[in-house]
Amino acid sequence: MNPPPDSPRRLRVLQCITRLGLGGAERMAFGLMDTLRPRVDCAVFTVHGAGGDAVGAGLRHELAATRTPWFAGTAVPMKAGGMLPGASALARAVGSFRPDVVHFHSETPESCGAMLAQFSPAFARMPMVRTIHNSVFWRYWPRIGRWCDRRLAHAHIACVSEAAREEFLRYRADSGADRPPAEPGVIYNGVALPPLAPRPGPEHPGRRRVLFAGRFEMQKGADVLCQALAQVCLPADTRGELTCMGHGAQAARVRALAANPPPGWSVTVLPPAAGLAAVFPHHDLVVMPSRFEGLGLVAIEATLCGLPVVATDAPGLRETLPADYPWRARPGDAASLAQCLGTALAETGRWAETVRAAQYFARTRFSPAAMGEGYEQLYALARSAH
Repeated sequence: MNPPPDSPRRLRVLQCITRLGLGGAERMAFGLMDTLRPRVDCAVFTVHGAGGDAVGAGLRHELAATRTPWFAGTAVPMKAGGMLPGASALARAVGSFRPDVVHFHSETPESCGAMLAQFSPAFARMPMVRTIHNSVFWRYWPRIGRWCDRRLAHAHIACVSEAAREEFLRYRADSGADRPPAEPGVIYNGVALPPLAPRPGPEHPGRRRVLFAGRFEMQKGADVLCQALAQVCLPADTRGELTCMGHGAQAARVRALAANPPPGWSVTVLPPAAGLAAVFPHHDLVVMPSRFEGLGLVAIEATLCGLPVVATDAPGLRETLPADYPWRARPGDAASLAQCLGTALAETGRWAETVRAAQYFARTRFSPAAMGEGYEQLYALARSAH
């Protein structure tokens, strides 16, 4: 009897992220690996290892549970020259895993890839995919970003939103790099949460429990929320309870608000959680005061978990909710956020209808299957070009 023919080798993709920690790019990469796992072998390269919080621990556990190879990079910060040891660590990861495609998520891993491409012609010729995760690209180091863009010019591009795509096209024109090998397209992140019944109203009539979950940074509008809270008009005989989950440069300001909250409010500060699906049921409403986003995943997740969202009309965030969504504030405008939040807290009778419409929108646009199919096609395109 002849032996059965060897089964074809599965596609191997090295997913390159900044660290195992809090961030939309990291969460998207893990969601993509979950979707692709039946057909694609993935490994993870993290430029800066793992965060020391619950999020980092949770992601490490997920890698171990799924037997996903993990290659840690360097402890040297980018500002101290971490691109060079990061590139060296990336070279070791590529040599060990031998991927068919290298997939970069966000600027920090891209910088290591660009540095490696500068010194390794073989790596520079590898099939590559870059996902643009933000609507403000290379905000802090634009000159280095333009250099990196030129070194990775042959990579195929996916953008997580139309806002991210517009930003990449602007940046590519600014960097002077060659045109991408194919027109950059939008592949929306998939969110694999089953929709729950919308909250018909607050669980406790005399309380409004509001959640802010994200980095305490200017991008996320933590400062705007702190300024706006005192201006929010709460419904009569109602107390407001704000929970802020995260960490970041504005942590001191958030803690100061918790120590001295406006009349009628209490404010609690907690570290970030590994997953928000277990956190949402303890709140009535989610607030997202972002100035800009690549794609506001928290808004999608909260919607699918049945909660109303108060969001800004910020680039990247506006694409997560229907065009006629009622509770949108102007980005960076504390008075607008306060008015919008106060209205949403009072209009409890609209919560269920509004959330149902937003859930239908989310299930249509943010399908994990569609995300997986889009990236598999992009990987095939990247390989066929080499």
